[in-house]
Amino acid sequence: MADVCTDLAAQGVAAWNLEYRRTGGGGGWPETFADVAAGTDALAELDLPLDLERVVA
Repeated sequence: MADVCTDLAAQGVAAWNLEYRRTGGGGGWPETFADVAAGTDALAELDLPLDLERVVA
């Protein structure tokens, strides 16, 4: 995934690779979903010129 994000960034596209808990050890539903939601919500807190209406997940 890091290579994909690097390639997208080189083309002027903002890209994030969100990590999340897998099953076991505190992961699974709903924790995995909560991790991804928290990562997505963090975008709004960044001081970057991002159009958060144009997001692909």
